[in-house]
Amino acid sequence: MKLRSRRTRFFLYFSFFSLLAIIFFISTFSSSITASRLLTNPLLFYSIIDLFLMELFVLLLAGFILANGNVLSRSILYLLSAIFILIYFMQMASLHVGREFLSRLALENADHLYLFLDLRYLLFFFAIAATCLQLIYLNERGDRTPGSCSRLVTLPLLIIGILVTLTSGYWLPTLVINTRDRYLANINTAHTSPVISLYTTLFRPDISYSEPVLHRELKPYEMEEISKFGFHYDPTAKYPLIKESIYASTPPFSVKPGKEGKTPNVIIFFSEGLSARSIGVYRSIYPDLTPHIDEFARTGMVVHRYYNHTAATYRGLHGQLASIFPFYGGHGGWHSVDPQASGRSYLSLADLFTDAGYETIFLDSHHRNHPSQVDKMMTELGFTTVITGDQLADTFLNGDPPKGDMAYSDHQYLQGVTGYLKRRVGRGETQPFFLSLYNFGTHAFLKSSEGRVVYGRGRNHTLNSIHNFDHAFGLFWESLKNSPLADNTILVFTADHCHFHERSFVKSFKSGDYQQLFIDRIPLIIHDPLRRLPPSYDAENSSSIDFTPTIAHYLGLKNGPNPFMGNSIFALESKPYRNMSVAALGPQEIFLIDNDKIHTLNNSPAHTSTLEVLATYIELVRQLELDNLIWKEDQEVKD
Repeated sequence: MKLRSRRTRFFLYFSFFSLLAIIFFISTFSSSITASRLLTNPLLFYSIIDLFLMELFVLLLAGFILANGNVLSRSILYLLSAIFILIYFMQMASLHVGREFLSRLALENADHLYLFLDLRYLLFFFAIAATCLQLIYLNERGDRTPGSCSRLVTLPLLIIGILVTLTSGYWLPTLVINTRDRYLANINTAHTSPVISLYTTLFRPDISYSEPVLHRELKPYEMEEISKFGFHYDPTAKYPLIKESIYASTPPFSVKPGKEGKTPNVIIFFSEGLSARSIGVYRSIYPDLTPHIDEFARTGMVVHRYYNHTAATYRGLHGQLASIFPFYGGHGGWHSVDPQASGRSYLSLADLFTDAGYETIFLDSHHRNHPSQVDKMMTELGFTTVITGDQLADTFLNGDPPKGDMAYSDHQYLQGVTGYLKRRVGRGETQPFFLSLYNFGTHAFLKSSEGRVVYGRGRNHTLNSIHNFDHAFGLFWESLKNSPLADNTILVFTADHCHFHERSFVKSFKSGDYQQLFIDRIPLIIHDPLRRLPPSYDAENSSSIDFTPTIAHYLGLKNGPNPFMGNSIFALESKPYRNMSVAALGPQEIFLIDNDKIHTLNNSPAHTSTLEVLATYIELVRQLELDNLIWKEDQEVKD
């Protein structure tokens, strides 16, 4: 017997969206929890997906009400369904690739979206779209007679389902809720759902790059708490971050005999997205992955327990060079067509070197087909010379086209850097230089480039990119060692931030203390032919916000008023909270790093109060940046 239309249509909607629910749940949790464990604890299963079920019930309710209406009501239903499915598709792709819902950080780096949209995701998307069209076709060709699926039964059931899921926090046993919270904390996931998560990402207050975030003063207990982390804030001053000195002791390491009085060149290499755990000297589980970086590290000092304090690239570079938690990221910030990020004053490491008589140069690896605003940011941060990847290629690579989609390959880039240094030597230039480098080939999701050196059988693109970069770095390091610059050039090797927790990286390095967060240990290796350095140094969980004060202290650059939020890692005795530091990506993405782990608002209820105080302070700092109250350009710098 033929089913009547309303029952048929409701069944179609219920079946389709239930299938979507199953696909989503498997995509979300398959890598973190076994199906058998969930089946043995139905309440735990329900407590994890209750908000997801609420969204599903709401859409089913809309389907039941609108499916048999006029053309307008059915069109509204189809539009709602399309939006719902599109959101779920994006969130599934984000979870599969990055193991988290779509974040503000991902939106700020939307220009890198192409890196993880491969054929599999497109085919899946088209399959979902085809199913939706089939559903619309079946609904439109169906019989319009009223069905026997009574509204008196179905509507109350759906409404009850919605109410039950909304109130689950009140009737679920405390033990189940605590178990759920511990489980979600272990995988660094909040109790949320696809639609709710996207809404909070898009519409939380700080998403605007022009609106004020926070206007209030810190309370006495908050001032006391931030001071324990070495942070300075003077609420009575127009520029509250400015303090009197960068460091309070003499440079930490003695100069070798015969090297006194020399002014060294300084090269700082900000490698793209490189975690310390992937490098052999940091006890990587792949000891042959980075042989050339390891060989370089054995000539200098390896700093341990040192973390990135923010991400991604724009904030990572800006935050280290200006010792700040930056407000501006990629799109909407430095990428904005409205130059809101321009005209603001910062004191940077480049300024300190300029004041010491150095030429300051930044060499970028991006090319003109995918222009980066990193160059613009570096100009704003005080570099006197900024050279793009295209300029390097035109001058030192015979105009070779880029082998990467967004930037020149690591081998091309470092060949260009080597050519630039050889030209300086050939011209007999005597002014000391501060050279800052940034490659691109180790970026997350980057799968291939022409001429890449692969690791092992070449099946893991993360291992390939790291191994390939190591090979390119080895050629650069060999050239520098054999150059006239070798005897008077300090090379500092670090990263703009850690490696993003993409699937291939987690698969390769998920062991021991690794947490699936965009905060992790990063390399800091100092090669210095002029000073006596120990082979290793313990930074006691310091972070990259300390980078500029550390370099200033290490070299004895001019000391004086500054707005730097960090402190030298060579003066840890002045920091009340030893073995602790702070990292931040956004208002609800605050991290407290200690010997135990990286604590978040999701995984450490015991640290909630401290994290909330730190979040307030960092948002106040970002407000100062919006108001251009970080640094006064004509501020005196004392010897």
